[in-house]
Amino acid sequence: MDDDTPIDSITALRALLDPSRLAVAGALVGGDRTTDELVAATGQDRRSSLEALGALRSAGLVVVVDSTYRLDVDTLERVAAATAEIDAVDPVIVAGATPDDQAVLERFFRGRRLTEVPTRRVKRRIVLERIAQEFEVGTHFPEASINSTLREFHPDAASARVNTTHCA
Repeated sequence: MDDDTPIDSITALRALLDPSRLAVAGALVGGDRTTDELVAATGQDRRSSLEALGALRSAGLVVVVDSTYRLDVDTLERVAAATAEIDAVDPVIVAGATPDDQAVLERFFRGRRLTEVPTRRVKRRIVLERIAQEFEVGTHFPEASINSTLREFHPDAASARVNTTHCA
């Protein structure tokens, strides 16, 4: 796949979740293979192998080279890099946190986004206190400004406000 082609990491990863497709991808790790070689290597019937190849090609994970199929390692590396960026918590979120608080923040944030509101009160307080750092103490903020800031962390600003109010 061309380096300029956008990657849909979720689609690529979902393509690998199917056991038949994963078997075909696994067989291609060893090198380029023809359809017949893939059928022999995976133990699948020809139709299943071709369906798996079609899905893997659509996801950008397999390319055709001459009359063989090749696992596109560059695309896999780009998917892995994109996924790593998604999973990592933004360093700004954990800056200045104690090791215990940092562990909680890393559990509930991806990038700068809150993935879920903790159900346990102690963890919820840590998360919401971090979000509260975005607001200057003693300053009156218009509701629209508060909602805009909360949406940077969670798409449902109203829910975030309710949780913040209940935690205070």
